[in-house]
Amino acid sequence: MNILDKVAMEKIEFAPESIRAKLLEIDSLVEESKKETGIKKIGINKVLLEQLIELNNDPLFIQFKEERLTEKAEKLEDTFKERKSTSQFYSVREKGISRQKLNDQAIDLIAEFDKNPLRKPTDEEKTLLAKFSGFGGGLIDKTTGQKGSAYQYYTPKPIAEGVWDCLKGLGFNGGKVLDPSSGTGIFGATAPLRSVVDAVELSNLSGRINQLVNDGPGYKATISNFEKVAARTEDNVYDAVVTNVPFGDV
Repeated sequence: MNILDKVAMEKIEFAPESIRAKLLEIDSLVEESKKETGIKKIGINKVLLEQLIELNNDPLFIQFKEERLTEKAEKLEDTFKERKSTSQFYSVREKGISRQKLNDQAIDLIAEFDKNPLRKPTDEEKTLLAKFSGFGGGLIDKTTGQKGSAYQYYTPKPIAEGVWDCLKGLGFNGGKVLDPSSGTGIFGATAPLRSVVDAVELSNLSGRINQLVNDGPGYKATISNFEKVAARTEDNVYDAVVTNVPFGDV
């Protein structure tokens, strides 16, 4: 269905009857074209192109698309109003404070929430969770006993803020944002409040922290490999993609 206008197709049941009939006819032609080859496929595609041109010039269809876009914009605006800042929970670690100790405290806290899924973290607990910094530099993961890579470090808050400053300088003031390798959520937390953030994280530990600290209206953290999420996500739905992807080699 990529060839069709997805904004209109999302609520085809609400389209005027004449438009709905045309959309369904075009959809049928798309499916038919997929099955054919050679001259017959060319003939179907010619008819399909003519139908699309006719549809896109139809005043009823133009009005229908505009209504759907307006509705989307209004819903997005409502989400902007609801999203609350979580950047205050992240900070630069003070010298002399043990990263291993902070990590262990965060892991113990996650275990408490997993035992009681209905419990909501306090601001103080969110601040403690956000101090988790991964196992880079050879720290020990107390859940597995394994030592971390020498190069595994999470993005410091000032760098994340600097990235957003650069985007603002390029004209980005808010919109739908994807962070495909989100860690504990520093990029989503520091995003402009007029943003709707989808965060994806492979690690159960950092992904769970991301959820506990940031999840809410306008922010959703998913623990998964990114390929699975991408496979069920439409194209061209994000206004910005911001992340610090992990690298296997240095």
